[in-house]
Amino acid sequence: MDSTQKKEPNLLLYILIFAIVSLILSQIILPLIYNSFFNKMNETLFTFISQIVAYVIPLIALFFLTSPSSTFHSRKNYFELQNIYKKPSLKETMFSLLIAVVLFFAVKFFSLFIQNMLLALMDFNGDILFNEKIQFLDFLFILLVFAFMPCLIEETYHRGFLYKAAPNSGIAFVLSVIPFALLHGTVNGAISALIFATVLFFILNRNHNILYLYIIHFVYNILSLIFTYYITLPLEPCVINLNIAMSFDFLPYAFLSLLI
Repeated sequence: MDSTQKKEPNLLLYILIFAIVSLILSQIILPLIYNSFFNKMNETLFTFISQIVAYVIPLIALFFLTSPSSTFHSRKNYFELQNIYKKPSLKETMFSLLIAVVLFFAVKFFSLFIQNMLLALMDFNGDILFNEKIQFLDFLFILLVFAFMPCLIEETYHRGFLYKAAPNSGIAFVLSVIPFALLHGTVNGAISALIFATVLFFILNRNHNILYLYIIHFVYNILSLIFTYYITLPLEPCVINLNIAMSFDFLPYAFLSLLI
């Protein structure tokens, strides 16, 4: 990234408007509509509609507002996203697939460490349910909603627009990593997202090709869904819960997860 490149003052305003609109739509208005009128609608279908309304439409608007053909500024594209779209090589594409698999399992076991540690430290004495298996056709739709669309939306915004908007690498890290982590809800989700986003930031900062991030993010999401609906690891809290009597018994499993 060229740290000497001058940035227009309106850039931050566009980013702020996008973030506020998406946040209000996704966290307030759409859930309110769902709970009031569509609470019998399939949750995955509603999530799909929510992503279109809350993220895709504002993202498209943001892209056109900052394009060279925009009436707001006809001379340049503030974000210059074309600079980080390059033809991927076969070698780096295969390496991206490997990174996605390794990164998934690293984050997965660190996430299990956090989950088991929290259960060990709290006075938990209930049952943890297994995730319900789903039909393959339903899984394909879930792949679209929770794997394909998020990787395009999140990478284009966080490691695309925000990354290119920053005047230097330090600010680029903050803009492309921290908001991504904070938007992933729970403490466990935020920490996992922080690790994930940090790795992707350094990959982008090294080869300046966001297409590799799309690949890594998509494969990561696919693995996450497979292990959510079809594969249960022995260190999952729901499995451990069947064989223990006290919440403190989760502790050795937590450290085993961290060790792995």
